[in-house]
Amino acid sequence: ETDIYSILPRGDWHFFRSLMQILSTDAGILNISRIGRELRGSDRTVRTYIDMAERLFILKLIKPTASSSRVALRKSPRVLFSDCGLVRMFSGEYKVPDGIAHEQVVGAEIWKAGYEIHYWRTKSDAEVDFVIGRDRIPIEVKKGYTGYKLTRGFRSFIRAYNPPIAFWLRPGETEIRKVENTDVYMMPAPMFALGLQACAFEIR
Repeated sequence: ETDIYSILPRGDWHFFRSLMQILSTDAGILNISRIGRELRGSDRTVRTYIDMAERLFILKLIKPTASSSRVALRKSPRVLFSDCGLVRMFSGEYKVPDGIAHEQVVGAEIWKAGYEIHYWRTKSDAEVDFVIGRDRIPIEVKKGYTGYKLTRGFRSFIRAYNPPIAFWLRPGETEIRKVENTDVYMMPAPMFALGLQACAFEIR
């Protein structure tokens, strides 16, 4: 609270906490107007507090990957917290779905490893959780799914961007499969995180 007040001396801790609670339990695309209505605050106030949270390294906004920077700017970002402990703390009495928590953990590890992070989503709702590096490496997080069948969105991304490697994170044994010209690493998320820390993957 001291850090927050040092950035916004007349800040409203209750509003900030309520905003963080909403963001920590929703992994969707950021909708500032909807959140403002829910908290009975202006869009400007919501943006101010989100900016404050970014300056405190509580969270960051990840933008979509797109054909051009102009297209990307027109699209809404997603929220990524720096630590899953913060997600648990802010969510409070509202249980964070395991899938969201798992995705946030992976995203936080990518952030700490220093990679630029984006997400990918089409008008038809095909999506990929994270896209990193200049080579646009796709990463999909599946907490409870142990099979090998890739989603339509994941395959569509590979066909569209032809990345050298891709990651399909799920429980089970590690395996590498070829999709188009891309090597898809299927592995548990903890092993992926360790690989990031050890710089074991060729990600540019």
